[in-house]
Amino acid sequence: MNKKIMIIGIAVLLLSVGLSGCTTSDNNKDSADTNIPLTSHSIIGQWDMEEGGVMAFYEDGTVSFMSGTLQYDGTYDTKDNLLNITLEISGVKNTEVYQYEFRDSDTLEIEISGGLTIWWRK
Repeated sequence: MNKKIMIIGIAVLLLSVGLSGCTTSDNNKDSADTNIPLTSHSIIGQWDMEEGGVMAFYEDGTVSFMSGTLQYDGTYDTKDNLLNITLEISGVKNTEVYQYEFRDSDTLEIEISGGLTIWWRK
């Protein structure tokens, strides 16, 4: 049981590091930037992060997060500009909730611990 908890902890840490690896605190957004509401349809596709992480969202509600040689699969849903990601590792499910905002149709901002992580549609 302790080994499963440690594996889950490592996976959550890797996901958090992957999502926070490219943070910025740019509060001076160009006035031409358009905020697009978050919907399951608009998030579907593959998103790359400058630091090398990749997240793929599928129409069937599944998600894959890849960083280096590691890959974690799970499910997601969106509601009220919140993205819920649930990963199952060694039979134990863990859910994380992130606030998202689209800068444009191909640029996604994820708020993590007060900083922004930028993802680009591939």
